[in-house]
Amino acid sequence: MRIRKWTAMGVGLILAIGLTACSSGSKETKETNGQSGNTDGGSEQVELRVAWWGGEGRHALWNQAIDRFQEKYPHITVKREYTDISAFFDKLNTQMAGGAAPDVMTMARKFSNDYIQRGQLLELDEMIADQRLDLSNFNPQIVSSGVLNGKNYMISLGSIVSGTFYNTGIFERAGVEPPAFDWTWDEFIDKAIELQKALPEGIWATGDYSMDEYEFRAFFLSRSKDMYSADGKLGFDKQDLIDWLTIWERLRDAGATPPPEVQAEYPNEIPENGMFGLGKVAMLMRPQNQFNSNQKVMEDNVDIVRIPTGDDRSLGQDLDGTHISIYSKTKHPEEAALFINYLINDPEASAILKLEYGPLGSQKMNDELKPTLTEPEVEALEFYEKVSDIAKTPNLPPAGNAEIVKELKLAGESVAFKQKTIEQAVDDLFAEVDKILK
Repeated sequence: MRIRKWTAMGVGLILAIGLTACSSGSKETKETNGQSGNTDGGSEQVELRVAWWGGEGRHALWNQAIDRFQEKYPHITVKREYTDISAFFDKLNTQMAGGAAPDVMTMARKFSNDYIQRGQLLELDEMIADQRLDLSNFNPQIVSSGVLNGKNYMISLGSIVSGTFYNTGIFERAGVEPPAFDWTWDEFIDKAIELQKALPEGIWATGDYSMDEYEFRAFFLSRSKDMYSADGKLGFDKQDLIDWLTIWERLRDAGATPPPEVQAEYPNEIPENGMFGLGKVAMLMRPQNQFNSNQKVMEDNVDIVRIPTGDDRSLGQDLDGTHISIYSKTKHPEEAALFINYLINDPEASAILKLEYGPLGSQKMNDELKPTLTEPEVEALEFYEKVSDIAKTPNLPPAGNAEIVKELKLAGESVAFKQKTIEQAVDDLFAEVDKILK
């Protein structure tokens, strides 16, 4: 480092120029592109608010990555805001409404349209064009997953496909053959009932996933349909939803799922507190990026097969992912971009987060990461690679998706708790959806 002597007048002049030029994002910050090195160099001190959802394991990874980021960029202090997913979007909606959202936030594609239509997410095209957000090693399909109406609002943190995790120990102790890699919904019902007959009291064959969006979307895809049509309408009809809810009603009647009041006590998204992680259910339907976090909290080995499908086994496989966005009203867009670019392109960040969100957008980062992966991480990656050629990216949800998802969950709950018949629940849902999509 070169040291120069300045006169008092020169120092004053330089400080004045620095204060005038240094805003929430300096030219120096742009040029670093988030790759390496300490860029403090007299930069203005900035507090950057970053929010994400997850369980304790994910929070620990984020904190490690942020600690390393702050070491590289000591002029940026990251205020960390995190919770589980059930509370995340309720909190974010309140913050957005008050004009005080975090500068950077993880974003679910299924909810993104609402924020985009309200002008709450920053357009990222200029930052991508000048490589402040460097997507040069991203697959174009992954880049396009963050685009709406020709503008990019989200960057992929990782890709996911849904799968069925199963506890191999429970199957072995019950003396029941595990599920086949490709199986149908009828085969799933038969296997769950067969397994339940051999299980002790207090353990169930499967959780009740009738209210989970990934699973009923996969069911619609298995019928060459989708949650939504390309023009933003529902992509399925009443009979599709009746058939879906009937699957789970049959399993409840057979005692193969926990009673709804029991399952309601366990937050499924948090492995260490979920029924699958605690060994209370033998099968869990979730995106493959959660495979490793579930295996970490379990003594029994876990394996993974596809979500059940229809007779055409090339259908029913979804492709999605978790993204990250910048708040449109942030006062620190350059530092926000610097942070995101660090997450997606810095080998140190990739080595910490690994496949927490699934295979990375950058193929370069995936190639560097693969030799360092644990056996469960490799298994999840190989599952993704095995089904990715038949996976389909769902149509982007319309504005109002969050309300529709709530209505779908309410429909499932009303049937599970015997408050409505399946037909009543479906009729009521379609009536509500008509109002939402007007």
